Amino acid sequence: ERNADILLTPASNLKLLVTAVALEKLGPDFTCKTEVYARGKIEKGVLEGDIILKGGGDSTLETQDLTDLAKQVKAAGITEIKGNVLADASMFDEQRLGWGWGWEGLNAYYSPEISALTINHNLVGVYVYPGKQVGAPAEVRIEPPTDYITVDNKATTGAAGSEKTIWVDRLLGQNTIRVGGSIAVGADNTKREAPMTVTVPELYAGCLFGDELAKQGINVTGSIKTGIATADAKLLCSHASPPLSQLVKMTLKPSDNLMAEMLLKTVAAVVGGKGSYSTGSTVEKEVLKGFGLDTEQIYIADGSGLSKLDLITASNLVTLLTYMQSSKNSKVFVDALPIAGVDGTLASRMKGTAAEKN
Repeated sequence: ERNADILLTPASNLKLLVTAVALEKLGPDFTCKTEVYARGKIEKGVLEGDIILKGGGDSTLETQDLTDLAKQVKAAGITEIKGNVLADASMFDEQRLGWGWGWEGLNAYYSPEISALTINHNLVGVYVYPGKQVGAPAEVRIEPPTDYITVDNKATTGAAGSEKTIWVDRLLGQNTIRVGGSIAVGADNTKREAPMTVTVPELYAGCLFGDELAKQGINVTGSIKTGIATADAKLLCSHASPPLSQLVKMTLKPSDNLMAEMLLKTVAAVVGGKGSYSTGSTVEKEVLKGFGLDTEQIYIADGSGLSKLDLITASNLVTLLTYMQSSKNSKVFVDALPIAGVDGTLASRMKGTAAEKN
């Protein structure tokens, strides 16, 4: 032991708490469901009303899943929607950033905004290619292609063999991505410059869903808005996430911040009745107290450990690990941890030591 009972910043060790609590309260077979509802009459293929994409806390939802949902809408016989595409993220509250997150990192892939309706990890890829001649504007592409993002492109095409100086950022609080610098003419550039976060992720998901509906030949006369699936809305189709046993592994091995935050708010919503950080913290502490932890020596500001406000003692972490070693979910939890020198965040660490392969 050394300083075992001093409050310290845990960083990503905090993910051990939310994953253990989620397994205990939700069970390893729990899944998050993304649902599509129709509100209004459907006659001869025409929906006289809105179609609603409702988020259920699935941090793994991708564009392909929206494609599948759009195909199911088409299979239900809908060919036209005389209303809006509504993005429903009401399972969580509207606080999209954790307490104590540094503003300087909010463009970075590791601190995306949190929403019950999340798509593509709430990121877009930015790709930059040279123009056809020196001095011409560089070409910027967003992946997936979407009108939700505005590109302010100041990047230029440099002389052959010149140094690449491309930079990418996003205006805080806006979905405007700025690109500058230079890329050499004729450069064969296939690498993504940067994954950039978006703001108000549920609208991003709604826009992509609208695009997928259009690809299926379904005409939407309205616009993309936020909204709620009210009691009179009819469920058309749904998509389920991988089971929690897999989500925990996808969270812990690479130390995925978004997934940890989504787990915290999902536990808060399902167990505590409100998908908020404060409810999540309260639920976590109640469960951890049952594990034998001293909850007076824990401060939980988020789920991932990204916050500078998180605090816990080393002895509390040992108590948590000791409990999980003998719990009913022991195998799922231990299998989700990174292995020294093998995978996850420990893939390149502790090789050639007694810790390797543990």
